[in-house]
Amino acid sequence: SPKWATLVFVITAIVSFFTAENEAKVVYCLFFGYYPILKGIIERYINNKVLEWFIKVVLLNLAAAIVSLVLVFFFGFGIEGLFGTLKYAILIAAVGVNLVFIVYDICVTRLVSMYLRRLHPRVKRFLKK
Repeated sequence: SPKWATLVFVITAIVSFFTAENEAKVVYCLFFGYYPILKGIIERYINNKVLEWFIKVVLLNLAAAIVSLVLVFFFGFGIEGLFGTLKYAILIAAVGVNLVFIVYDICVTRLVSMYLRRLHPRVKRFLKK
C-alpha cells in the first residue's frame, strides 16, 4: 500500500544519510525513493497513457533539475567537465536521464508485476502462519 511504501521510503532515506555517498543520498531522496509510490498513484488514477507518461516525465525533469541544483550549489558538483561546455552538458544529461528513466519506469512495472504474481502470494501465506 502507499502507506507502507512511504514508511519504507522514509526509513531508507534516513538510513541513507548514514551510509551513502552525497550524490546517492540526494538522488534517492529527491527522486528514486518516492517515485515508485507516485508511479502507482499516477497509474491508478489516470486512465490515459499519454497523460500518465507526460506527468511522469514532467516529474522526472523537475526532480532532475532540483537534484542538479542541490548537487551543484550545496555539494559543488559540476558536469561541464565531462562533456565540454555547460550548454552541451545539460543537453546530453537531459536526454540521457530521460532515456534511462523510460527504461527504469518499464523495469519497475515489470518488477512489481512479477512480485505480485510470484512472490506476494508466498509472502501473504508466510505472514498468515
